[in-house]
Amino acid sequence: ASLCAARFCAALFRQFSVGTCGAAAVSGIGWAAARRTGTDRRLRAGASVCAVAGGNSRRCCESSADSRFRSCAGKLAKTDLLDAELIARYAQTVRPPVRPIPDEESQQLQALVVRRRQLVETRAAEQARKHLAKSRVRASIESLIAHLSAQIDELDDELQKLVESHPAWHKQDEILQSVEGVGDVTSATMIALLPELGTLNRKQISALVGVAPLNRDSGRKQGKR
Repeated sequence: ASLCAARFCAALFRQFSVGTCGAAAVSGIGWAAARRTGTDRRLRAGASVCAVAGGNSRRCCESSADSRFRSCAGKLAKTDLLDAELIARYAQTVRPPVRPIPDEESQQLQALVVRRRQLVETRAAEQARKHLAKSRVRASIESLIAHLSAQIDELDDELQKLVESHPAWHKQDEILQSVEGVGDVTSATMIALLPELGTLNRKQISALVGVAPLNRDSGRKQGKR
């Protein structure tokens, strides 16, 4: 169970890692379109977001989907304005599902989870360097690892307090941690990055995260599920 939970969270972070964001309004189409490159899919990574202007919801599509749409449209040039126009056209044509925009508290939880992940990755990199480091720099690396570990512990406490202070999250946390192998961090990650949890069936949630065994067949060839 713990291995499954780890794979689920790894897939979740692959879908929703953090980066930068640019936005543009498309006049005459009625959409405010934002292109998110390496951002998390609501904050989130690898996603493009189309928000109905002035509303509290938006339509989301994976960056791979709007990239394929760009190819089909025969658009080779790339600018922020062209990106915004293509995303808006994609939203009008495909009509991806509408999802609510996270409130401020949810965004704070997402930010804490993502920041923890960044610190863990940085610590892992320093730990790998430590084994090859010369004696004169090893102390510096060890000091940094200790500092990162302290920050991670602080974030763990802050995450737990935030989850417990929110009645709905606290209930979700209890359900998630009732599964063997799911602890505080895994639970907080799922609550923060997967607000659809509990509203979709197992097939839909697996497809959303990217761990569903989808068909990959062509002629006589049967792809691995």
